[in-house]
Amino acid sequence: MASRSPAEPPPHSRVTPEGPAAWRSGWRWAVLGSFSYLSASNAFMCMDFSDDYGLNERLLRSGEADVALLYSLFLLSVVPVMPLAAWGVVRHHWSTVAFANALNVAGGWLRYLAVVRSSYALAVLSSLVCGGAAAVVVCSFTAVSERWFRPSHRGLATSIAVQSNYLGWALGSLIGAAEAGEAERARAVFGWQAVAISCCLPLCLFLYRDRHAADQQQPDTAGAAASNASSALRSLASNGPFWRRAVPYAAIGGIGFSVPSAQDVLFGSSCYGAGNAWSGFDTGHTTVTNLSFILSGVLCGLCLGAVVPRRSAEGVVLALALLAALSLTALALLSTPHVAPTLPPATLFPLLAGLMALSGIGTIGFIGLALSRAVELADGVPEAYAVGAVEMLVQGFGGGLSALSASCTVGLAGCVAVQWLAVTALAAAYGCRPGRPSAGGRLAAVAGAVVGDAAPADSMRQPLAGGDAARES
Repeated sequence: MASRSPAEPPPHSRVTPEGPAAWRSGWRWAVLGSFSYLSASNAFMCMDFSDDYGLNERLLRSGEADVALLYSLFLLSVVPVMPLAAWGVVRHHWSTVAFANALNVAGGWLRYLAVVRSSYALAVLSSLVCGGAAAVVVCSFTAVSERWFRPSHRGLATSIAVQSNYLGWALGSLIGAAEAGEAERARAVFGWQAVAISCCLPLCLFLYRDRHAADQQQPDTAGAAASNASSALRSLASNGPFWRRAVPYAAIGGIGFSVPSAQDVLFGSSCYGAGNAWSGFDTGHTTVTNLSFILSGVLCGLCLGAVVPRRSAEGVVLALALLAALSLTALALLSTPHVAPTLPPATLFPLLAGLMALSGIGTIGFIGLALSRAVELADGVPEAYAVGAVEMLVQGFGGGLSALSASCTVGLAGCVAVQWLAVTALAAAYGCRPGRPSAGGRLAAVAGAVVGDAAPADSMRQPLAGGDAARES
């Protein structure tokens, strides 16, 4: 395979001939700032109805299950839009991002109208619109850094784009505290939110520069463009090493989305009978546990992105997944109605907050390393398609698990089961890398030694096909 210089754009890159000039332009930071504002504000709205279920039930005149569904719809609506969003990010980048900003603004005002008019239907519509904007956001995490930053700066640019999304999510968890259980204050919060999110459009128009360069097509026809996209998707669909990591990565990421939406129910008064000495924590306490989950993941992700070398990324991701499995298991047991009321609140609360922090490190802090590894395994497929495939699965897992977990009967049991399955899948993929004998190969070597024919473990393995070996290395 021919090598290329570090400054040369990767295969299938949509960087135009003006790309290197954009890398030297001071506007690249303005572009990243504009995108980060879109990313953070979209994630902030994701938490609008997930903090104080009792207040939101009164505002929207609906039940607890209906309110919980709004969060799930936000995530699930990303899935059907993702393929089109990924194609738009690759082929018409500026136009697609501008449209996402418009959707984000529309979603903010629809959420405000929903609480002012006590309309659950408008709240549902706003979740669908915001989900459409989120599809473009998650496809653009690596695309923005690829188009406007030189290779040596892309790691930092990608980390800023990803963590701005999680930072907005963390700030959104403070909405319940700002509302203080009062309907009028909640309406005011939603009003100011709509005003702040309206800044997305002017920021995009004035700061997201180089529109002509961003939307300039390479000299091919629409038919050739469609053929290139189909070829890339076929290549990705047949890439076994990619999917062996992408699916468990997405499952863990989905758990990271579902726990914050469910914890207000699981740690609150809904799941504990009136006969118990303790009837759950209030919104102030669940806001703290929520922040400990998200902020620990954000800070861990930033630190790991700066210090973990590329060759060690997959092993670190596996270790984080195991940490999350253990902490989620303890969290699920500790929060059940059979265990929680037996502990004094002064003891139970720090235990829950500590386990939430460890769970956040394992289910949020890993995502930057995981996405970078997925792009490497995609083997020349445009980054928007590779990241889009992972994120589409993340939203699907997150939407399904958030609806399942916000139930006193199931609680975090579903998340725990999925997490352990993901750990098992990642361990199997990690153990089957080239240069490491498989479990079957090791057993065969032991059996051969017993009968006097001790063949080396590596010789017992079937060699990988050339393409898969290159991806796995």
